[in-house]
Amino acid sequence: KGQDGLKANVDTLKEISKTTRTLVEHQSIYYPFDIDFASGKSELDTIVNQDNLAKILGLLNEDTLLCVEIVGFADSRPFQERGGNIELSIKRACNVMSWLISRGIDAKRLQAVGYGDRFPRAPNDTPENRKSNRKVLFRRIK
Repeated sequence: KGQDGLKANVDTLKEISKTTRTLVEHQSIYYPFDIDFASGKSELDTIVNQDNLAKILGLLNEDTLLCVEIVGFADSRPFQERGGNIELSIKRACNVMSWLISRGIDAKRLQAVGYGDRFPRAPNDTPENRKSNRKVLFRRIK
């Protein structure tokens, strides 16, 4: 099979992901429950994100063996506080993780990481695109 077989498998997984509502990237499964943040802020807005927080919480409660990595991102606008956009994205992920723990999810099932403005979804050239890059995503790790 070689590389062609691997590409076919990845293409098949991407097609399956469309029907299961998960996003497959780089052989990882990301759940489509984006958590949005205001520019330069790490505070979790539970009103704006209510539906997606409920979805990930429900998924974690339903599958008690599921472990997820909570992945924080930022747009490319300079963040002036110590640590910059990396620190901001880590704080975002940690705030979501704390919210899940406060609702009974075992901390051993969660990991928080932040990538700052690396790996943007869209170019940071418009307000809409920057907003799409200020996210926390959930990646299945087990």
